[in-house]
Amino acid sequence: MMKIGIIYCLLPNLLNGAIIYRATDIRIGSAASSPTSQQFVDLDINQDSIIDWRLGTGSSGIYSAVGINAPETTKFIYQAIEEDVAMGREIAPLPKDFLVSEELTEPQFAFLSITDGLGGVLLSSSPSFESNGAFDFDPAYLAFQIEINGNSHFGYALIEEVTASGASISALAWNSEPGSPIRTGAIPEPSASLLSLSAVLLLTLHRWRKAV
Repeated sequence: MMKIGIIYCLLPNLLNGAIIYRATDIRIGSAASSPTSQQFVDLDINQDSIIDWRLGTGSSGIYSAVGINAPETTKFIYQAIEEDVAMGREIAPLPKDFLVSEELTEPQFAFLSITDGLGGVLLSSSPSFESNGAFDFDPAYLAFQIEINGNSHFGYALIEEVTASGASISALAWNSEPGSPIRTGAIPEPSASLLSLSAVLLLTLHRWRKAV
C-alpha cells in the first residue's frame, strides 16, 4: 500500500502548468425559479480558501437579475455594446475555442474588473422582457482572470440551461501556468508521461496481487 501511495503523490506533479478542470453542478437563480436554485454562490476557483468571485441574484419585485461580484484582482472579458465602446460594455458570452489570454486580438473585447466594467449582470428579466442580458442564450463561456500568489491565471466557466430566472454553471477550468492562455471548452488531456506512469501503476498492482 505504501508504494501505491507514493505513486499517487507523484501524479499531481506531472500536471504542473496544465489545465485544471472541474465539473460542477451549480444552479443560480431567483428564489422562485425552477428548477430549485441557489441565490448566492461563492466560487473558489483554485480551492485555496480565497473567494475569487461570487454569483448572486437580486430582485426589486418587478425586476430580477443574476450577476457577479468580485474583488479588483479578478477580471472578466467584457465586450463593447453594439460594437461601440463609447456605448459601454457588458460581460461577454464567448463561443467554444475562444483564446483567453493577456492580449485579446479583437478590439471589442477587454479584460476589466467589475468596477471598471460598471457592473456584472449576466441575466435579467422583467414583465416587459422575458429574458435579456448578455447571457440570454446557451451554452456560453464566461472568461476570467484570477490572481494566485501575485500571478495572473486565465480560466473559463461553462454556462448552460439559461432561463429567464437563472442558469447553471456546469464546469470551471483554469491554467495553472501563470500568464498562459486557455481556450474555452479546453479540458485536460493525459500527457505521455502520465500515461506511462499509469501503465507502470497497473503493472505494479498486477504483480503485487499475484505475489499476494
